[in-house]
Amino acid sequence: MAHLIETMAYTAAGGTPWHKLGVAVNADLTPEEMAIAAGINWEVGKIPVYLPWGGKMVKVPGKYSLTRLTDGKVMDIVGSGYTPTQNVEALGFFKRFTEAGGMAMETAGSLAGGQRIWGLAKIGESFTLAGGDRIEGYLLICSPHKQGEALTIKLTAVRVVCNNTLQMSLAGKGADWRMSHWHAFDGDMQQTAAEALNLAKSKLHEIEARARVMAQAQLDEQGLMEFIAKVSGSRIIDAMIATDGSPLPTGSILDHMMDVEAAEAEIAEIRRDMKLGDLNRTGKLILDAMINSPGADMKSAKGTVWGALNGVTYAIDHQIGRTDDSRLTSAWFGVRGQMKKQAEALAFDTATGILAGAAR
Repeated sequence: MAHLIETMAYTAAGGTPWHKLGVAVNADLTPEEMAIAAGINWEVGKIPVYLPWGGKMVKVPGKYSLTRLTDGKVMDIVGSGYTPTQNVEALGFFKRFTEAGGMAMETAGSLAGGQRIWGLAKIGESFTLAGGDRIEGYLLICSPHKQGEALTIKLTAVRVVCNNTLQMSLAGKGADWRMSHWHAFDGDMQQTAAEALNLAKSKLHEIEARARVMAQAQLDEQGLMEFIAKVSGSRIIDAMIATDGSPLPTGSILDHMMDVEAAEAEIAEIRRDMKLGDLNRTGKLILDAMINSPGADMKSAKGTVWGALNGVTYAIDHQIGRTDDSRLTSAWFGVRGQMKKQAEALAFDTATGILAGAAR
């Protein structure tokens, strides 16, 4: 199995995260020591950019390659005004920020070939759904080696049984909490850290309230397939139709067959006449995750909208993508992160609709 991230270290007290990968370290390491343990004790530099022109190399005005100095890997092309933030500086900020907020830094590493230096800090808040389904709150902090991107902080809720992640913004709907690299860590920043922690806890309570609604709503088979189709972009699946043209009762197809005690020939006829659109590859991965991923049989998840949502998040965090590094980068910072947010919104709306219909 490929490594989930380029490099990583974690404090042994926090347990082994992310597929049991990384190096266990003591919690009292300095930023310099943590950088060494996480394999990110390298620096970046701005190297002038040259292009061949007229038989000679000509310097491109105001353009530099942001380059890892250990191996020459180019992170990005930046302007003359760009000031790099070195990894040790970023880890030092992570440590001061989380400690000022009363949080415990647990994990640090790099993603996307070193373009993103990140850390996870436990905020000390969690909740548990039926059957022991525990969700813990973390702050995810990221310092990128990329032009035009600032340090980002966001709440990440981790479902312990399978390491699925749900994300909500810390600065209102659709936005993450951001700050420029060069802000000094002073009294105002300490206050900001404490405010970020309080906001993260409040947001986690919102996640809990929505999760409890989803865990109470049972999905029939048609609703499940429609949910998958909408999330994955598969062709919308037609209603399940019996041979006489009437919709099948809610519940599983096999349960219906057992109820009516249909003969084998009748069962075969029903299967032939089902009008189901094909799921695409993403849809099939999501469906498989809903059935077979860790925690799928827990009381909170089995047959519920919450279970369907975690099938989506499991597939995105662990299965969809070429490599584990690119998978997590996209799930945390890219298009698949947006896909998870859209799936969560759809799941919550679906659950409220089901519960409202049941209350009538």
